[in-house]
Amino acid sequence: MGVGPQGLIGGVSFPVAQRPDALNAIAHALPLTYAIEGLREVMLKGADLSSRTVQIDVAVLAGIA
Repeated sequence: MGVGPQGLIGGVSFPVAQRPDALNAIAHALPLTYAIEGLREVMLKGADLSSRTVQIDVAVLAGIA
């Protein structure tokens, strides 16, 4: 799947939690979702690598890579 559809489903414009359940399940299969979620934690909440959410997102992205 290209970056365009991933951006629409993965949460670039709207958080994944605001999507219908079917799209939410698809979004959690896309790597861009985890990248965006981790970056939101860092940028908006000031999280670092001690944050559990950031740890999970980094682990998922490393596993995909």
